Amino acid sequence: MSAKGVPWKLGETYDCVDPKFRQISCQLKVYCYHVGTRYGRLYSFSVREMVYFNEPDIFRGWDIEFEQWELEEEWGLLLRHGISTAS
Repeated sequence: MSAKGVPWKLGETYDCVDPKFRQISCQLKVYCYHVGTRYGRLYSFSVREMVYFNEPDIFRGWDIEFEQWELEEEWGLLLRHGISTAS
């Protein structure tokens, strides 16, 4: 997946991530929920940017802080989905 549309400027604060990364955000929220923290760290290594766009900064990292309600909501959605498909 391309890193195009992902926040990347050093020192900047962002309030959302591109919707195409929904599955990654979901995984990170559920992991944080079960570990018991509101803070996650995501690393990205994008070979596509290096090869096609000659982008030297292909390794990026983000520290992400979630609200507790976001973590509970995400886990609840997955739990309800699992229960509904198991029936």
